[in-house]
Amino acid sequence: MSKEKMFKKKILLSAVAFLVSATAVFLLIPTESAPRFGSSGNAALVPQSQIPFADYLAENRRRIGQVLKDFNFLPGQEPFRGDYSLEEVVAMRAPYEFSPAASCPNAAASHGILLIHGLSDSPYLTRQVAQELTLNFPCALVRGLLVPGHGTIPGDMRAVNRQDWRRIADYGVDSFAGQVETLTLVGYSNGSAIALDYLNRHPEQSLVSGLVLVVPGLGTASQFSWLTPWLSLVYPWLSRLPDTDAVKYESMATHAVAEFYHFTNEVISKTGPAIDVPLLIFLSGDESTVDNNRSMAYFCEHAQSDQSRLYVFAGDGGSVFSPLCERARVLDFDVDDPRFISFSHVALMLPPDDPHYGREGKYPICTQYLSNSERYNNCMFNAADTVYADATRADEDGLLRGKLIRRPTFNPKFEQMLEIMSCFIAAECRLPAAVNALEMFRVIR
Repeated sequence: MSKEKMFKKKILLSAVAFLVSATAVFLLIPTESAPRFGSSGNAALVPQSQIPFADYLAENRRRIGQVLKDFNFLPGQEPFRGDYSLEEVVAMRAPYEFSPAASCPNAAASHGILLIHGLSDSPYLTRQVAQELTLNFPCALVRGLLVPGHGTIPGDMRAVNRQDWRRIADYGVDSFAGQVETLTLVGYSNGSAIALDYLNRHPEQSLVSGLVLVVPGLGTASQFSWLTPWLSLVYPWLSRLPDTDAVKYESMATHAVAEFYHFTNEVISKTGPAIDVPLLIFLSGDESTVDNNRSMAYFCEHAQSDQSRLYVFAGDGGSVFSPLCERARVLDFDVDDPRFISFSHVALMLPPDDPHYGREGKYPICTQYLSNSERYNNCMFNAADTVYADATRADEDGLLRGKLIRRPTFNPKFEQMLEIMSCFIAAECRLPAAVNALEMFRVIR
């Protein structure tokens, strides 16, 4: 038997063993009865017609608020870490809009920016970038979508449908029709796949003039993701966690990951030989959620515009892979913070001073220690005993350099990323393909 066949057989046997063991474990676990694992009855709105964007915003705020009242903010309960009020959580999870400044000619926008968040997230994960882009482009019309299945309770992810993801993308882009001359799509994680899928389905469109994709979800990092459509039939949850994060789900429905698996494969298979709009991609060098190699290969094969770029935020010690083509670059790790060692999938979109996820934020992520209450509490409440790094950096004892590991949830190079992003969006600031990352920083500063 050839080495290739032996390898494939080993993978298949491992996959079967994984499926059997996961099913066995599920059958031994009592059925989770927490209400948040069922349907809310008020899932995010998927507009069936071109309703005004203001109505879309208002209806989703109403639905989110109702779900939070019914399932989270019950008498005597403080459901989310950070002591947030119901009104604050609604604002954090809801879709948003930033209108052109009053000083703009006729207060009208010439350019639009549409932001789309990722799987299990909420618009909070794109809002900081949106606010910065609003400052850099005060005459732009900036909107952030709420992806179906999100913003309410994890149980709504069990009914999520990739066709609804397509409908919300269509609605979001169409909402700019007649209001702007050009539109930039900014996708984070699965939001990147949604943006690319839109272009696949609308090859003749002329409104979208550029794509910005941050840690694009074009495939999972797990080699067993192809099992999730089958696993979802018997094992509804890949993880069932406390869900005390005010802005995103911590529990993950197997069905949602199965939809993601099908969706990303469709995006990859249906993309033509070239993407005819400029494409800007940012990757985290330390990535344990999505498949960086797939994103790199996709960029090098399809991004043909001279303005297209891909940048990798390397961690301390370098990136996990090297660029595959000329317009891809690894950014040097020059972070002036001894506790920050590497980036992660959730780090790039938020600045260090973010009140929820920032360096002094209300919600450190230490879920890898949930089974050890002493370590978990120390990681959550004793910053001096922690470092920021992706969990893949942990040693055999679950530590890094003798410290507990917090998942990086902010980007020390956030301002530099926004400079590159703003330069890309502004047509007069786009740079030739031969320029390297360090030269680019000098130019745009």
